[in-house]
Amino acid sequence: MEVIDILKDLIKIDTTNPPGNEKNITQYIISLFGDYNKINEIDLGNNRASLVIDIEGDSDETVALIGHIDTVPVTDLDIWKYNPFGAHIEGNLMYGRGTSDMKSGLACMIYTGLYFVNNNIKPSKNIKLIFTADEEATGKGILSILDENILDDVDFIIVPENTDECIAVKEKGALWIQLELFGRSAHGARPDLGINSIEVLYELVNSIRPFVESYCGDELLGDSTVSINEISGGEKTNIIADYCKANIDIRTNPDITNEEVLDYIEKQIERFEHKYEELNVKYKVITDRPALEMNKGHNYVQEFVNTLEKLDMKTEYKGVNYFTDLSLTMPKLPKPFIIYGPGYEALGHKVDEYVSIEAVKRVSKAYIEYLR
Repeated sequence: MEVIDILKDLIKIDTTNPPGNEKNITQYIISLFGDYNKINEIDLGNNRASLVIDIEGDSDETVALIGHIDTVPVTDLDIWKYNPFGAHIEGNLMYGRGTSDMKSGLACMIYTGLYFVNNNIKPSKNIKLIFTADEEATGKGILSILDENILDDVDFIIVPENTDECIAVKEKGALWIQLELFGRSAHGARPDLGINSIEVLYELVNSIRPFVESYCGDELLGDSTVSINEISGGEKTNIIADYCKANIDIRTNPDITNEEVLDYIEKQIERFEHKYEELNVKYKVITDRPALEMNKGHNYVQEFVNTLEKLDMKTEYKGVNYFTDLSLTMPKLPKPFIIYGPGYEALGHKVDEYVSIEAVKRVSKAYIEYLR
């Protein structure tokens, strides 16, 4: 079975999260491996599951390839050029939800595993193929992998996310904060008598922004960022808004920790509550994923780079602005890693998502050559 045939099948299985239904894909993968028995399906309930396939190698070293099964939702089918679950091919491109993020990477993992199992070839290192549920939400899939100590003996991790066939050695952190502001209502004609929670919210966020964005100019990741992506509040045009709630998305570079950002936010909240009498500000952390970086000179990284050079493939380094399952594994179990896959970073979560068929073939070839 060719890698593109596998990718077609994966795209046609809807694993948009919610609800996920990742077990539909874990069962498909199990069927591809036939009688092979070194397979562990971790049932998470509600037709959700993660999957681990172990392939014995010639050394004591173990490489894990970790990829997530779920995708983000398709909110409006009518605005897609092609059916997002149709795996339509046009020229060198395959269209569909998850083609770039990251079912193309999953297809490369599966094809690599089948190469060694079906041809009865022992890889140079032990291989763990780890397929996780729920990466696009709370990460319950990778957390279940950690709970079962499956990564304890792993020496090197490759995540086949969408990196444009570049070797990603940095990953931005994500800190999502929910802010609730309780101000004071007043007549819209007398704003001086109220505390406008919406206006104070923007003032508060704009006081946080310069601190976060001062950590800028990372050679691979660019600047740390702050954005207000959800907001609600107010009752009527002629009433000063005494309540506002907003979700803030903060993305950080490795030179600042999320703990430092939270400490600064707390100090700003204290300052604003002192500035505006009767103002009350509450905050809640929704997501806390640290920024990650890997030394380009590490032996495992350079070994992979040498494989790409041998295949005359590009060896460009980059950082990725999204977070991966690594952001939940590294704080608990630090391991050498790279992120390397065929998908386009800019197309993740977008309408008319697509991937290059030739890129999928190249990345599969790179994995096999590295492990052979």
